[in-house]
Parts: sequence; structure tokens; C-alpha cells
Amino acid sequence: MRDGCCPKCGSKQVYKRETAWYLSGGDKTGIKILHENYAEITAVPTVYLCVECGYFESYVEDTHALSLARRYWDKADGQE
Repeated sequence: MRDGCCPKCGSKQVYKRETAWYLSGGDKTGIKILHENYAEITAVPTVYLCVECGYFESYVEDTHALSLARRYWDKADGQE
């Protein structure tokens, strides 16, 4: 999807927005990543939307947030 092609319908009509996740009060929402001493950052995902079929995907593209998740989150497959 990040390459501009929808994986569901094959359309090239894919658009992205880095500020698509907002609460009704205007505050950004996102993924809370807890790290040392219970400090946290909010990683706001970039949304990719196909305007032909409505399919969308979201990705955290903040490299700092990704490195914190890698360090403090559990792997999905249970491996170290």
C-alpha cells in the first residue's frame, strides 16, 4: 500500500495522511509506547487509503517509536 497500489483491488488511487488520527476534541490519538520508568510516547500512524474501494492501512513510521517498541514490547511469535 505504501507503494501506491491497493493490495485489495489493485487501484493506484491510494492517498496518505500523517494526521488522520484525531479525537473529536482535536487531540492526536495513536499507539502509546511505554518505556523506561513508565514514560510514554504516542506514535501517530500514517494512514494510506484507497479511494476506489475504501480499504486502508496504517503504519507507524516514526523510527524512534519503532526502536522503543522493539526494545520494550513482546514479539508476537514469542521469540526473543
